[in-house]
Amino acid sequence: MTDLLRRERRAADAYAAASQAPQLSARVRRLAATFAAHGRERVAELAEALEERDAPASAFPGVAERLAVRSDAAALRAAAGLERAAVAACHEALGTIDDRGLAALVAAVMAGRAQQLGAVRLELGADPSPAPFETGARVE
Repeated sequence: MTDLLRRERRAADAYAAASQAPQLSARVRRLAATFAAHGRERVAELAEALEERDAPASAFPGVAERLAVRSDAAALRAAAGLERAAVAACHEALGTIDDRGLAALVAAVMAGRAQQLGAVRLELGADPSPAPFETGARVE
């Protein structure tokens, strides 16, 4: 769980930075801003869940991460990798969680990240849903 919280914090920060990158199109900056907002909400929910289970979220700071923002295409490719890794981490974590409430939260995070991956794929001109089950495995 702490790994997921760190990952969400890094992603939210990376998307927030990309949303301010002047070299990106307004469309990609808006997408990044939306993903940053979603990420902040996921961070809050995961942090609260950890606090409820006596694991202080402040003990798990994020580490700054940046998306490659040289161009829209580079930023979107980096975002696709970030989203795939997040989905894969959630998928893996679900196999280790006994707490039903926590499992439901991680499944919701995974679903949100899979939606974001689909949106990024669509922006890249790829099939937004190339497989019936999204696990983070590369299928593009």
